[in-house]
Amino acid sequence: MNSRPYQVLTLSLRKQQRLGSLPALVAMLSANFAEQRNSCYLYIVMLSTNVTKKRIKDPVCSYLRTLISPYGFGWKGDDGVGRYSNETLIRYYNTSGFMGSPTNDELHNHFTGQDTLYFWADGRKSTPLTISMIDIDCHRSGNPESAKAFADWLRDNYFPSLYHEPSTHGKGRHGYFVLFKDGFGDVAVSNILKRLEKVLKKLLQVFRATHPELVFCPFCTHSHQPIRLPRW
Repeated sequence: MNSRPYQVLTLSLRKQQRLGSLPALVAMLSANFAEQRNSCYLYIVMLSTNVTKKRIKDPVCSYLRTLISPYGFGWKGDDGVGRYSNETLIRYYNTSGFMGSPTNDELHNHFTGQDTLYFWADGRKSTPLTISMIDIDCHRSGNPESAKAFADWLRDNYFPSLYHEPSTHGKGRHGYFVLFKDGFGDVAVSNILKRLEKVLKKLLQVFRATHPELVFCPFCTHSHQPIRLPRW
């Protein structure tokens, strides 16, 4: 066993003189490189955190999107209902895989009355549910009080989950309900709603007989026309 003390290898004086400040320069460059590498790693970690940050989901908006068509929506414009052109929707679908449904911010602006959005019901056979609307129209006759009374009566007696609110111009009433349509497409649903409209007209006669003091409004059911989304 070697009993001599451990010796640290050092450069000879002549070699130190010959190298000059080169070792110190190499040490300084190594420290700068390590610092830049750590900074780069920190930047990558921060960037990855921002990229993987998930958007907070709104359960109301998420549920509403499952009831409306994923192939576009409309909005209130100066000349009626505006919508994206077919060319724009096709480009969205080819580049992003979808054709455009309202964002959470757009839906929130609609709920608060800042904007007005319109929808088409989901007419695909593979979707079990869609949203439809009963439009109680009072443009030519009737008044808001009568429209609300009829909507309340429908909800209390026939549509327990019916949600209704004032129409776009405030004269009539919009009633919304979720239709279970599993296996039926847009054509079949449209025919079902036409039959429902005939039933509602008979129910209106019953309501008029028991509420003679009210002035009544005509109405119709909608599903696949551009319909105003509920404000909820």
